[in-house]
Formats: sequence, C-alpha cells, structure tokens
Amino acid sequence: MLRRCGLLAPIVAVLLSLVPSPAQAFDVNPNEALIGPVRYTETSGVQDSVYGASLMVIGDAYAVEPLTSDDTIVMTLTTFPTSSATIWLRKTNGIFPAAGATADDSVNFAHPSTTPARISSTPWFTLLSGSAVDDTVLKTNIAVNAPGTYSGTIIAYNGSSPTMSSSTIVQNTAFSFTTAGAPTSMTLSRTSVNVLADPGDKQIVRVVMLDSNNKPTQITSVDTIDVTSSDTTIATAAPAAIGAANFDDTLPASLGAANVIINGASAAGSATVTLTPRGTLPSTGVTAQSVNVTGTAMTTLPPGPFAITSPTDQVVKDPSSTDDTYVYDVNATYVTKLVVRSSGATPMSGVVAYLSTNSSSWVGLTAFDLPIERTSLTNGSANVPVITRTNSTGQAALILAWESVVSGGQITLRVGTGSDTHWTVINVVDPTLDSVTSPWGLVLAKTGAPIDFQVTLTDDFKNPYTGYIVSARSVSSSGFPVGPAVKSAPTDAEGITTLSVSPPDDSYVGNARINFTVTLASGLPYSALNPPQVLVTYSATGEPTSLTVTQGQSTPSPIGPTTTLTTYPHIVVPFSGTANTADGTPGTWNVATASGAPNGTMATFTPTVNPPTTVHASVGPGVFISGTPTSVWNEGLTDIWIGSGNPIYVFATKTGTHPITFDVGTLKTTALVKVSSPPVAAYNVAITPPEQTLALGAFGSVTVSVTDAFGNPVPNTTDDTGALTVSTSGEALLTGLIPSTTATTDDSGQRLLTVIAAKTVGEATVTAVPKTTTTVPAWKTGYVPPTGFPTPVLRATSLVHVGGTSTVPSISITGSRTKVQGKSGISVAGTAYNLDDTVTLTPWIKLAGQSEYSAGTAVITPAADGTFTWSRKTGKKAYVYIATADRAVRSNGVTIP
Repeated sequence: MLRRCGLLAPIVAVLLSLVPSPAQAFDVNPNEALIGPVRYTETSGVQDSVYGASLMVIGDAYAVEPLTSDDTIVMTLTTFPTSSATIWLRKTNGIFPAAGATADDSVNFAHPSTTPARISSTPWFTLLSGSAVDDTVLKTNIAVNAPGTYSGTIIAYNGSSPTMSSSTIVQNTAFSFTTAGAPTSMTLSRTSVNVLADPGDKQIVRVVMLDSNNKPTQITSVDTIDVTSSDTTIATAAPAAIGAANFDDTLPASLGAANVIINGASAAGSATVTLTPRGTLPSTGVTAQSVNVTGTAMTTLPPGPFAITSPTDQVVKDPSSTDDTYVYDVNATYVTKLVVRSSGATPMSGVVAYLSTNSSSWVGLTAFDLPIERTSLTNGSANVPVITRTNSTGQAALILAWESVVSGGQITLRVGTGSDTHWTVINVVDPTLDSVTSPWGLVLAKTGAPIDFQVTLTDDFKNPYTGYIVSARSVSSSGFPVGPAVKSAPTDAEGITTLSVSPPDDSYVGNARINFTVTLASGLPYSALNPPQVLVTYSATGEPTSLTVTQGQSTPSPIGPTTTLTTYPHIVVPFSGTANTADGTPGTWNVATASGAPNGTMATFTPTVNPPTTVHASVGPGVFISGTPTSVWNEGLTDIWIGSGNPIYVFATKTGTHPITFDVGTLKTTALVKVSSPPVAAYNVAITPPEQTLALGAFGSVTVSVTDAFGNPVPNTTDDTGALTVSTSGEALLTGLIPSTTATTDDSGQRLLTVIAAKTVGEATVTAVPKTTTTVPAWKTGYVPPTGFPTPVLRATSLVHVGGTSTVPSISITGSRTKVQGKSGISVAGTAYNLDDTVTLTPWIKLAGQSEYSAGTAVITPAADGTFTWSRKTGKKAYVYIATADRAVRSNGVTIP
C-alpha cells in the first residue's frame, strides 16, 4: 500500500491509493532516498543551466520517533567522481549555475575520521509532516559540480542537540545517483489517448527526456518544447510550451517528468497533439513526438442511477429505493471509498453526472474516473459536473473517496434529463445495534431447567460491539415470580457472550419471557443496546408434541410428518432478478397426472408447533428461503429459524422438485415445491458439437439448446418466446435442403437438427440466434442484466468441414417404395458413421393419419462398413427415421409416398 507523504497527502494520497500509476514506484524502502534526474553537461567549459533535481527522504511511518523540525540532519558524501566533488542543496528550486551560487548549502566528501557537522533541517531541507498515520518527507533540490556517481547517507537524529549515537537515530537513509547528460531523445508515456467531447475530460501524458544512455535527464533554461493541437474543436493541450521549470519535481508523481494535459473539446473525431523541441534540443538529436487523440461523443442514451458495487459487505440498500432513485446507507466507521456503477447508457461514449453534497463536514471528498481525478467536492456543493466514459456494454463507473465525514453526510448523483433523470442518494451514517440471541423467539424448556443463551451484539453492518456486559432474567407471563438475575462476562472480539438463565422457579409451568439488558464495561447502562425479548414455554417434558406445515396448494392441509403429498406449489425461477410473492399465486403441480402450469416466483409455507416454539427450516442446493416476501435472486438463505405461526418464503434458481424440511426437537415435516423455467426466461444460446467433419453428401446433426441465466434448460419454447433461428452458410443445408429454420425446444430444452453436407469440398457454419420477433426480455435490445447476472449469450456457432471422414456419430438414410413378400411396402437404406460395432438401431415410423412416431419391432445391425437396410409392408404414406436404442443419435427423416 502506498504511504501518504505528509502534507502531500491532501493532494495526491487518494489518487495514488486508488489507481496504478508511475508514482507507485515510489513506495520504496524508507532506507532509500528518491532522486530525480541530475544533469551535468558543459557547453564551452561552462555547466549548462538546469533546475535542481529533487531529493526526497520518506520517513518510516512505523518509527517510534517521527521526524520533526528540530531534528538534526547529517548528510555525508562517501562516493564521488573527484576529490573536489560537491553536491549543492537548495530548498526552493531554481536554476543552478556551475558555481552553485543559488545554493542554500553544500556537501563535500567527509572523511570517516571527521565528526560530521550538525546541520538542522531548516536551512536546506523542507520538512513535510503528516498526521500520525502518515510518513514524513524531507525534501530538497540538488545539483553537482562534476559528472559521475555520488552516494552517501542522510541521518536524522532526534532533537537539536543529540548525542548522534545509534540510540538517537530517527531515520537512516542511503542515497545514490549517477549524473545524466544532454537530452538526445524524448519519450511519451503514451502516444494515443481517448477523450470525451467535453472540456472537463482530462488525460495526462508524461514527457521524459533521455540522454544517449537512455537515462532520464533535464532540459536547460533556454530549451522549450512547443505543444500544439491540430484541431482544437476535438482536443486542447496545456501548457502551450514546456520549459525547464515544468520538469521541476514538485511531487513524487512527476519525478523526472513533465506533464501534458490533453482535454476534450466540443466535437468527436481525430486530432494530433504535437510536441516540437526548440532551443538546443534539435541540435542534440531530439525530434518531435506526437499523440494521436480520438474524441468520443457524449451519450445519447441516458444511464440509469448509479449503484454501489464495492464495498458490498458494508453497504445497506434502503427500502425507499425506486426505479429512478437508489438510496444507500454507508457505514461511517468503516467506509471511506465507494465504487459506483451505472448501466444503460450508449456504449463507448461519455456520460455527465452531477454531484451534490449536504453541509456535513466532508474532508477530501473526491470523484474519480480511473485513472483520472475528476473533481473535488466541499460541503454544500451543488450540481458539480463529473464526466466519465462508458464501456462496450454502456456501463459507466466512478470512485467516490474521502478522508473523513461527520455522520449524516450525504452525496447525491444525478444523471439524465427530464423524465429520464435518475438519482443516487448515499447517506453516510453511524451504524445501529443488531442484536441476536440463540435460541431466540419462541423457546420450549423443561420445568426447572436453565436455558443457555449465546448473545451476539453487532451493528447493522455486522461489526462487533466488544466489551459490553449482557444481563438476563426470566419473568413469568404475569410478571411474577421472577427468576434470579444472571450477568455475563463482557462480549469478546466478535461481540459474543454466553450466559445460563434459570426459570422463574424450579416448579414453574407455563409461559415466561427472558428480559435482556446491556451495560457498558464500566457498569453504566447503555439503553440503546437492548436485545429483543425471548418468549419461553416451560412444560414437564420440554419437547413439542406436534409439527404441521400449511401451504396454499396442499391437499390434505396441513402437512404432518407422515403426510403423502398429492399436490404442491409450482413456481418459476426468478429470471427477472427478484423473487416476489407479488409475481402471482403459485401454480399447482399434480403428482398423479404429472401436470400443472407454473406461476409466480415464491411459495409460502407456515409451520405450526404445539406448544409454540421456534422451528428450523432448511433447503438444498439451488433453493433459498427468505424471511420477507421479496428477495434478490442471490440473497436468499439455505436455512432459517422461524417462530410458530410465522411464514417463510421459498424460491429457487434450480429447476426440479425440491424438499423444504422443517424440524423442531425430534419432529420433522417435509413440504415440496416444483420449480420450472418458462420460455420467457430464455437467456443463453448453445450449439453442439462445436465442430465436426462430414463426408460429401453425408448427413450429420447439431443440437441447439436454450438455458436460463442459472443454467437450467428452457423447455417448450414457441415461435416468439425463446425460439431460435438456425441457419447455415457454406457447403451444407438443413433438413428439407433449406438454409434456415425456426427451432423450438423440447421437454429437455433442446432441439436436434439434421445437417446435410454438400457434394462439394469446403466448410459450412451453422448459426443459432434468437428470433427477431422474440418476446424474451434478455434477448431484446437494451436489456440490462440484474446485478450479479452474466451477460446473455445471444449467438452460437458450429463449424462443419465437408469432404473428409466423418468425425461424429451420425446416421443418414434414403427411402423408397418397394415390394415386400409380394405386397406393397417401403424400403430404407442407410449408413451409420462412427458408431460402436455393437450398437443396434431402431426404426421409427409414422403412417398417414397417425400423430406420433412409434418404434418398429425390428432390430437393425449395421454391417462392418456401417451400411444397413430395413423394410416393412405398408401401402400407406410413411414418415421414417432411424435411431440408436437410446435415441441419442438420430438420422434424417424421409417421407415415402
């Protein structure tokens, strides 16, 4: 993690912690100084005039003693090119002539036997002190009087008059650098950028000058680099000219480089920003460089509201959210950075969002569009425009980061205009108590027996309350008698404590309640942390006597432990992203007839226990329970405790028949729910095999399938709901020698299609796509997947190589009218490819007037070369195909008049 550098933090800390950049190179060992390019070249025997290079010492944030302004700094030069080598230092950067006249101080070689001079930080180092969690930076600017390599140490001792021993060292830093020569080339961090057609879009190109050894260097005070744009309606650039001062190492992020800022303008298109060297630079070989700029238009389709996508574990979505407004509560204690994302805009374009804040005390609130800092906001900011770009799916993303804010801070993001305006409201709040007791709700207990409770105290973001003392007491329903008070040990690091609560008295039978209270570790009451009451029924056995479950589609009702169900609810998967009882009353699945139309996305079950107590309900993989009548598809539970007489709501992302198990004590009751995936849930298209080879004129097959967003087959699709258009191109056709057909799925969510190879060597592609008339939401233009859904698969292809040895199991047949034992009959001849020698085939026939195919009684065994024939008596028109016994491989169909 990059350390923030003292007073630099408000400027660069957030940016550097969020995005990769060259500045990450400076997250170095604190025992190494950071040094920019130090140029030493002479013209006619005189040092070229250059700005000083930056030398920075980053303090150790974990040091016992931080660097302060009264510390003693000793800089020692141990490696040098000549005996007269000198490093000049200057706190405020400027031009260093050869004589070093503008220096604040200088350092020469110090012999090991010589006691170093005591030099305070004030004359020649700038001290940047941060907060307690920040590093401290010592910064100065340096020049030298000779080319070569310089190294040494910079030691900071505690106090203005230290003993200068190892015990008083605050920081011990080594430094080393080799001087660079005159520039011979110019390099750019990137030679192409994309900008939005808005002046607020800022892109940065870093310019570095290199000497003959490809080492970063500086330009002199007489050198400049002109910066021009070929079309200022598309892109503008600043500054207009880069001089030596632009390479001043003000911040670590620009160490050894100058920045060119390229802004968007008013139009989309292409432009070129050219950097042309002037002064002495052309004579040393530096040539012009250019940046290709592509301007992108702003969006014409407004996005939806921005949704928080990170950190999701510490954000609570407020129930007041609507279609055009998202409302979030953010944990003020733990969250200082949010990633927000919006969908539905025009792909590969620009989006303008307007940010506003309330009057809470925001510190360092900034909006980012990676990798650019877009704007900083203060208290009470209103409608501050922040532009960002969209990706290929029309999504835009922003990062909102801040150092601190008083609870009650609010950020509002607005996008779109008129009736298409959308809002996102983010409330930064202090969390409140979420206390849990186990057991909880309705509890059964044996007369005279104590109950062991585990109490967990967390906030509504699941962060623990540690060090609180929980007390409890059992009170009868009439308020008397009262059991002994029990006080627990303080809650641990996870906010958990345990205690054993005795009954009102050892002979009490009937209802009672457990009252919990919480105090601080000091013993002072803390009324805001009162856990809910627990209701207890004390009986002779402490065990329930009956458990039943009711549901709207039950026959008989209620369901007991031995009930055999004849009907149960029939629902569909939550293909819209949310399961909701408002989607409709579940359909009924009839076990005897294996029939029933599904409806709705949630089934309701209500357990009842006598005496009343809490019931445990659980489900298997792909099935979920919710305690509320609405749930996002991926936020359900696999088990839940519910009080007797209270409903639970079940939904599933996996089709099939699923049990819901209810248990309490030794009693167990199982209910069932049937789950289907309707045609309107169609989401993904697939085709198999992905590749095959067919002989000239041979018959092959492909299987197209449709699945929902959860991977379930989507059966029984129709022409406009979930159906596919399957087409061929190249050297193959489909059954009937046609290039295209509509494919609807069967009960398995698939459709087998015959592919007929041409008589010409080549290739063919079989393509499956949704029909243009589809009513499936996921296959319509502009569909935005619910949060967590993958992108729909809307196209699948299979490659067919024509003119070789078939590589997949297949059967091809021809049919004709013939005589069988002197009577009218039909004959079928065919060839089986790539089938096992032991495989037998079955004829399937449908005669004129019949509605279904039926299997023939004959067993066909192909010859060694795969050929076979079959015949039977009939004078009627016949439809025939041949298949393996399991019907996994089927031939083309033939019609014999």
